[in-house]
Amino acid sequence: MNFLNFIQWRPGIGDPDFMGWFITCAYLIVAMMSGLVCIRGERFFPIHEIKKQRIFWGFFGVVFLFLGVNKQLDLQSLLRDVGKALAVNMGWYDQRRIVQFWFVIIMGIIFFILLLIAAFWVIRNGLKTNMVAMLGLCIIMVFILVRASSFSHIEKIFGCETIRHKVELLLESGGIFCVAVNALMHQRSKD
Repeated sequence: MNFLNFIQWRPGIGDPDFMGWFITCAYLIVAMMSGLVCIRGERFFPIHEIKKQRIFWGFFGVVFLFLGVNKQLDLQSLLRDVGKALAVNMGWYDQRRIVQFWFVIIMGIIFFILLLIAAFWVIRNGLKTNMVAMLGLCIIMVFILVRASSFSHIEKIFGCETIRHKVELLLESGGIFCVAVNALMHQRSKD
């Protein structure tokens, strides 16, 4: 069977409803807030931390900009379609749930380790001042990993699509909120 037959994703507006646009705007606003903390770092951080804090907040700005664009492009659906096509073409489609499970576990561990390394390298002296942003990024990573692997497992556990949407909204908006709060804390600290 042709690999491309399984790719149903098409570029376009993926979440055209109010909440989809609200979350998209929230991502973009947090990206701008992170960018402001990065650009105006000398106002918020001790002189010996400015460079590392700028890297940290610049990274957050880029990540949240990407997530805002992705919210409408729905690239995780493309990832899911590619995974399904690979599973069918390579003959392990019947074992896809096991692969999805291990994908989430392995990617979660890799992201967690990379996040810890980055956090301690970039902001080891300023970790306390950025802990809420780190928590927000962890929450967003959980959301992304679960979303990319498939929410059908969660629907089966809870037995309801409404609960799935509430879990999505809670994870995604909670992570965005944490980063926004941390960025505001820096902007208000020296104003």
